[in-house]
Amino acid sequence: MPESLGVQSGQRLLLEALVHGRPMTGVDARGLAIYRRNLLAGAARALAISFSTVGYLLGSSRLALLAGEFLADHGRGVFDWGQWGDAFPAWLAGQQPGMEHPYLADCARLDWLLHCAQRAADSQPDYASFAALQDADSLEVCLDAAPGIAVLASNYPVVAIHTAHADNPAEPDLRVAAAMLESGRGETALVWRQGLRTRLRAVADDEIHWLRLLDGGAVTLADALHSAPANSFPFEQWLEEVIREQLVTGLSPISSNPEDQP
Repeated sequence: MPESLGVQSGQRLLLEALVHGRPMTGVDARGLAIYRRNLLAGAARALAISFSTVGYLLGSSRLALLAGEFLADHGRGVFDWGQWGDAFPAWLAGQQPGMEHPYLADCARLDWLLHCAQRAADSQPDYASFAALQDADSLEVCLDAAPGIAVLASNYPVVAIHTAHADNPAEPDLRVAAAMLESGRGETALVWRQGLRTRLRAVADDEIHWLRLLDGGAVTLADALHSAPANSFPFEQWLEEVIREQLVTGLSPISSNPEDQP
């Protein structure tokens, strides 16, 4: 057996012993128990921070139990607990709570996007670059999106659910979310960071086409305008709003986008 496989097998046995409280030959049982408590507490605390909406919906005790089960199935993998949990939403979809309440997995996905946006690298706005729109060839440019920007299209009212709990964790007003669930209405969530503040809002149907412009410079203004459906939100008004919201932080010529570099 290759040495690396032996090390991985040993790490797996140790993790299983820690998570499930099993004895392990050659390891002090008392020390193992202490380490196990610390590991499970760290996992529970990490998920409670990264998946706050799921915690509100399920309760802290149940989320802590799920954290232990998720840890057993996926391991830790990273040193920083803040980076741990990217596979949790998909895993949750296959667990009993996720199967009983299908919206939970998408709520977890939104939680994770917000968590990642909060930790995203800063960017320096270049508002002077918008002067390029006055030039004749200015449409052959791309929009620079805010840090942590992400879009989540869901069959469930994930923004309404998250907002209700964020506004009042103790007594969330879920009437809007419940009505949307009852009627089968979903939402497209837009996440980004505005300065030091993480932002979230729902995307209107007539705005969805323009979100292509926020996809890392993959689409130019000319491309988006040329392919815009007739019922799209007016572009000039949309651009003004996303600049005000700091969703867009500047303009870049095509040649400066990573996709166009040799």
